[in-house]
Amino acid sequence: MKILISPMSAIAETAGPFSRCKKMAEAFTNAGIEVATCIAKDVNYREIQGIPNYYLDIPMPFGMPKFIASRTFPMAQKLGITSRKTVNSFDQVFLFTGNLDYDYLKKSANSIPRGLNRLLRELGLAPVESALQLFDRADHCFCPSIKELEPIEKEGVTFCGTLNRISMEETNVNPINHGREDQENSPKKDKIIVYMGNGTISASKMKKEITKAFCESEYKVYIASHYLPEQTEHNIHIAKRWDFNKLLKESVLYINHGGQNSIMDGLLHGVPQLIVPGKVFERRYNAESLVKNQAGATISHLDFKAATIYAKANYLIQSKEVHENVGKLCEKLCLQGGIENIIHYINLNTTN
Repeated sequence: MKILISPMSAIAETAGPFSRCKKMAEAFTNAGIEVATCIAKDVNYREIQGIPNYYLDIPMPFGMPKFIASRTFPMAQKLGITSRKTVNSFDQVFLFTGNLDYDYLKKSANSIPRGLNRLLRELGLAPVESALQLFDRADHCFCPSIKELEPIEKEGVTFCGTLNRISMEETNVNPINHGREDQENSPKKDKIIVYMGNGTISASKMKKEITKAFCESEYKVYIASHYLPEQTEHNIHIAKRWDFNKLLKESVLYINHGGQNSIMDGLLHGVPQLIVPGKVFERRYNAESLVKNQAGATISHLDFKAATIYAKANYLIQSKEVHENVGKLCEKLCLQGGIENIIHYINLNTTN
């Protein structure tokens, strides 16, 4: 059995696609499956030990020439220009990142529409107008979530919960009451983590409002941002990255942009979340799912102000109902099977 994994590439820093690819590649390899990747060596790329990687060119935003995009796009991010653009669909994600640019497709795969349809004809399959249509033809689909968070009504879909290997005993949640009332053997929880990734809120505004909201509070605040200088001022700590797995065990709140990885990390550590999804459709969807399950709250990018942040944060931290709902979602994520579900399906439905 051989498996090829190829996540979406982007010039922007976004940990999600590569990290999920790495988890699957390592799990498949440990299960005795031969794995290779086809990952562009962009800013998110890291070598996966023991896994061969085939070349894939890095797409440029809007199909701009590389020497222009590699300089102007990071600058646009720092100036907050990219955050002002509303993203309404996954097709737009492909378009903005350059993954649907004709010259990129032609350079990367000998003109994907033509070459792909030639291969489909050789396999006796109908042609497509777009490579995206291939997703509708999969024999089976796997969703790294649960139905409560992503209520997909479609046949041939298996929910895997989280791709992380984790049991309820390893989480921050009491499996009996789903809350956090049994604190006797738990670390002191006095931290708030803030991570906005490449969100709609600029790094400077995030720092200003978060500092204003919590500078005189009892909480230790940890802000992760590549766009801010590392510093510590009273109870506000800023660095390019933190060990989220360690800090979340000691946290009372996770303020983030609503990315898939962030949402899952928060739930798996039993931490209520305050989401600022901005204008990105996927993040808005994730945020709405948490709110519907009463496991978090959202703030509009237009209302990202210290007073609003503090009020919603205080509600989430104090609400017993929110903590119980977070615990219930955590338990369902842990019990769903994870990557083992994918491996089990592959072993049942394929031959070497």
